[in-house]
This record gives sequence, structure tokens and C-alpha cells, in this order.
Amino acid sequence: MDKLALCIRDTLRRGDVACKYSASQYVLLLPAVSGEACAAVLDRIIARFLDRHPRCPLVLRRSVRALEAPPPDRRRSGCLS
Repeated sequence: MDKLALCIRDTLRRGDVACKYSASQYVLLLPAVSGEACAAVLDRIIARFLDRHPRCPLVLRRSVRALEAPPPDRRRSGCLS
């Protein structure tokens, strides 16, 4: 497992989900977390990584996006799309 993945795993709560999206990106699903709290979690992951690997040349960036369920009239049984 790569170094960043370990920092992500060690920071997230039970119930949070982390997936590798591409060779250089991860997607984190943090249920019931505000945008501010999500940004704080990402900052903790970055700080943990930099603390553990101070000489690593990686540049870490974060982006926060909120996802909302579609309105009830757009939901299909068993599917949110």
C-alpha cells in the first residue's frame, strides 16, 4: 500500500470510504460531515503525510465537493440516479 493511502486509512473514521480514483487521485466519502469539517479532515491527512514523509517530493492538494441525494421525485427504487 502506498504511503498516502496509509495516511488516509489511519485518519478516516469507521464508515468513511476512500477509493483510489486514478494514479494520483483519491476520492473520499465522508458521510454526515460539513464542508468545513471535511476540509479539516483533508488537512489532517496532508499534515500526517508530511510529518511521516518530510522529504517526499509530492505536492498534495485537496478539493471539497458536497454531494446531495436527488429530490424524491427523481429517485428510482434502489438507484439514486
